[in-house]
Amino acid sequence: MTEEEKTNLQKVAIYISCLSTADSMFLGYRNLFLVVETLLFALAIGLLATERVIYLWIPVFLGLIFCLSSFFVLGFGRKRVDYWRDRVLEEVKGTNLQKVFEIYQPVYIWKIPSPTSPRFWFDLASPIILATIWIFLCINYLFLK
Repeated sequence: MTEEEKTNLQKVAIYISCLSTADSMFLGYRNLFLVVETLLFALAIGLLATERVIYLWIPVFLGLIFCLSSFFVLGFGRKRVDYWRDRVLEEVKGTNLQKVFEIYQPVYIWKIPSPTSPRFWFDLASPIILATIWIFLCINYLFLK
């Protein structure tokens, strides 16, 4: 193994470590989003079940704000993970490691993750679906009041 190959291998190891750290933080953001939304939905359903509709606006407002902010937070985390993944893919390009890292190749349709990827459903679709449910609850709140 030449000195250049050893240096490249060290770079790949460092990049993978950075990728792992960024991905762990990103998954933490995603999990936090899902837990907070679940708690807010439980609160809203509890308020509806106990017929305390007058307070329903609180979880609805917080849920909508959290959905909107999640687009930015998840987008930031996604960009960091993509940055380190791209560094790894650039470094292994043209080497015997390229075949091993092919699984990390992203699948995009017009710069949007493919609907076949979990990233699409967790990062793009779930905040939109949850925001739609919050808007439905908000409309319900106006008519149940």
